[in-house]
Amino acid sequence: MELWDIYDKDGNKLGITKERGKNLTDDEYHLVVNAWIRNSEGKYLISQRSENKKHPLMWECSGGSVLQGETIKEAAIREVKEELGVDLTGYASVTIGRMNRYFKGCPDILDIVLFACGDIKDIKIQKEEVNDAKWATKEEIIKLREEGKFLTNEFFDEAINFTCNDAKDYLDKDVFVEIDRKFGSAHPKKGFIYPVNYGYIPNTISGDGEELDAYVLGVFEPVDTYEGHVIAIIHRTNDNDDKLVVVPEGKEYSDDAIRALTEFQEAYFKSEIIRKRVKK
Repeated sequence: MELWDIYDKDGNKLGITKERGKNLTDDEYHLVVNAWIRNSEGKYLISQRSENKKHPLMWECSGGSVLQGETIKEAAIREVKEELGVDLTGYASVTIGRMNRYFKGCPDILDIVLFACGDIKDIKIQKEEVNDAKWATKEEIIKLREEGKFLTNEFFDEAINFTCNDAKDYLDKDVFVEIDRKFGSAHPKKGFIYPVNYGYIPNTISGDGEELDAYVLGVFEPVDTYEGHVIAIIHRTNDNDDKLVVVPEGKEYSDDAIRALTEFQEAYFKSEIIRKRVKK
């Protein structure tokens, strides 16, 4: 039995669940996710619907309904693993958009999520759901859409034209950081100790295909998350992986101080420190 959490039109939980197949009222919505998967070559993993499903033999990006207790990302990972045998756990993702759709008896809220992954080669399709799957270029998918062979929605252009998040866009902004390398912890492979809290900005994709990373300075205890202000960017000139420098509101660090506090990792790269330009 498949259970759904039920939401209002704005995506707020109503505190009730319903079994799939039971009619929803016009004010009740369930969540659906559509997962775009892009590899390091810029190709997208698309699948062809089974001839026994609605919209038979149409090409699409995998997805499905969000089950009770799941997040959007968890649902996307589950659906892709079930349909294509591909595990997206640990890969960076970003939400491209959200839209409300009205189907009589079953309104839904659709989230479009893009995953950035490496060179996944092993694809094992679920025959009951999927007829075929393949990696396709942007141009090939656009041609399929023009031929009426690809299921699409209003966020198609945003998804297929998405570019990585630019670290410079976060300069002088407040951000929320998920800390995955806490102050005082050891690197799991290299063994060095983190003298600062180090983490990432959720729902972003940087140039290396992972989340946009951040050093948190001025917090001298381990934390799980942190909200702070971006005062600078460490732009690596020999690596496609810029870093944000996040500090408590009102706190400042000189370039020399930033370099000293991040040397444990940045010593292995060439970089420049970028700050917001001040208008004269």
